[in-house]
Amino acid sequence: PMLDQACYAVVVLLWGLKRQPIAMCVLLCFVGLLRIGEALGLTWADLLVPEDHHSGQFVVIMLRNPKRAAINVHKVFLTNPLVISLFFAFKHAYQTFPEDRCFKFSYNTFARHYQKALVGLGLDTTHDKSHSLRRGGATALALAGWSLARICEAGRWESEKTAKLYVMRGEVLLIRARTGLSADQWKRLQSLARLLPALSFGGSCD
Repeated sequence: PMLDQACYAVVVLLWGLKRQPIAMCVLLCFVGLLRIGEALGLTWADLLVPEDHHSGQFVVIMLRNPKRAAINVHKVFLTNPLVISLFFAFKHAYQTFPEDRCFKFSYNTFARHYQKALVGLGLDTTHDKSHSLRRGGATALALAGWSLARICEAGRWESEKTAKLYVMRGEVLLIRARTGLSADQWKRLQSLARLLPALSFGGSCD
């Protein structure tokens, strides 16, 4: 799916540019349907890792001040094994005190590097707003066959109508993005996305 590959390619590109925390923030927002502000407000105490639940199947993100919603308002569950593996690597490299923020950068810093990554991949940034990762994640789930009710639960929306609007807008932007890419750009994006499982922190974590 293009949305997944585009997100993974952005993550790989940022990782290669030594912007691992920003890359991880992108990934969590996409797969967890998080708002950027929610991700930037997370502390290490808000991330409950699998061993805390005696399970290796999921990570729980506890949201302190979520926007109004109806279902699982305070909880986000991550179940993708690859995302969990990268999360563990990120946690091992960066975790400090429980009350410290996980992502120690501003929204403007995030937006600047995220936009640069999109431009570097040849993706159109004209319609890219702060909710693009949340919208893209919801659209990816819809294209994968998830029902609106299930997407509502995952994204903590109050109504299926709201989730449907997100998905519809996401599909329109997806069509625009795909038609705006040349064959070479699309191949490069796919090649980068395939590198996601090989990511590691290695030496420096600057």
